[in-house]
Amino acid sequence: AIGLLKAVRSPADPATIVDFQLVVGNRKLSEFFDESLDELLGRSADRFSALLWNGQTLDILRQVRETGQPLYQEQQLPQTGRWLAISVTQQDDGVLLTGLDIT
Repeated sequence: AIGLLKAVRSPADPATIVDFQLVVGNRKLSEFFDESLDELLGRSADRFSALLWNGQTLDILRQVRETGQPLYQEQQLPQTGRWLAISVTQQDDGVLLTGLDIT
């Protein structure tokens, strides 16, 4: 699964990232969330929070975007028991999220 999330910045302080928004995704991302890609596009990073980092998603994505340091984790999803290899890398003014089922 692949998703490109663009940084959403505060109008009052453009240096501050307040959210990320999904702007590009693939079919596997759609299958993973069991929603059409049209339904996912434009969604906030909160949409990924429940499955990936339990409320820390925004902080993790913000850290990768601001530092340029990529993140790689292998994580078991409690909802499904599946194991995912997840990577997040800086991409333009956002982040690229990739996930691979390694169950």
